[in-house]
Amino acid sequence: MVCNCPIHAGDNITAFNINSDITSEYCGRWFCNTAGCHKKYGGDVLGLLRGLATINGNLSFTEVLKLASTFCGAEQVDYVSDAFNDIVLRDKDRPSGPSREEIRSKLIRPVDFYIKRGFSSEILDIFDVGICNDPTKEMHGRVVFPVYDPTGKVFVGCVGRTLISAPDKWKNQKGFKKSHHLYGLWLAFQAICQAGRIILVEGQGDVIRFHQAGIKNAVGIFGSRLSDHQELLLQKTGVTNITTVFDHDEAGDKCREDCNKLSRLFNVKHVVPDIDDVGEMSVEEVQGLKL
Repeated sequence: MVCNCPIHAGDNITAFNINSDITSEYCGRWFCNTAGCHKKYGGDVLGLLRGLATINGNLSFTEVLKLASTFCGAEQVDYVSDAFNDIVLRDKDRPSGPSREEIRSKLIRPVDFYIKRGFSSEILDIFDVGICNDPTKEMHGRVVFPVYDPTGKVFVGCVGRTLISAPDKWKNQKGFKKSHHLYGLWLAFQAICQAGRIILVEGQGDVIRFHQAGIKNAVGIFGSRLSDHQELLLQKTGVTNITTVFDHDEAGDKCREDCNKLSRLFNVKHVVPDIDDVGEMSVEEVQGLKL
């Protein structure tokens, strides 16, 4: 089937192509020669439905699934699991490493340093924040922030903060590619799907503070730059709305500028707090943000 593209409303009558041959393995696949709409929304039937829906407003991937299942009369579709499977089960590079239980058993908790900064022992325990007391480990003497795969079961690496004055206040575990992960995604995923929005912050403390304030759809980018891999993870969650809450300083400005590229696929809103360091905000101040 050939016609002009109904998504970008072009006038080229041969731009849009869809395979309607039910005997073909490509049945239902489509593409747009002119504007490449299939690259933006996905070249399958669900991508076509999502692209058509943008004519009257954006729909997330999970919303497209709901629309499709309603149209087909399907019932009991687990939309959260579909988006979750897109992140986890189809990832050819699924990590293999120590279990969460193993990591927890090796860390001293709670960490008084962070309790004195207003973090509750309960929220620190949820994120497994603890001190490494093993002199044979590279994180010895540091506060460790474990990072898990999206299932929350497999340890993929960690970042550590020194408790003493040192030039390398933060240190990444050797071999850990922080640019391939979003801090806290394993805890935030369910809330992200329910809210249809991601709260994007810089650091680990920022994520934990938001969760302590009851805002559980927050994840961190480990610094001041959003990587291409992290952007792909955001896309796979299926949401269309992203709110950034970066520090009110030069580094935060760079984060906001870098995240403007997300506007290609997401509705992006920047919230700039009055305080310089988001991690130093109180629970009440976080709850008072206009997200």
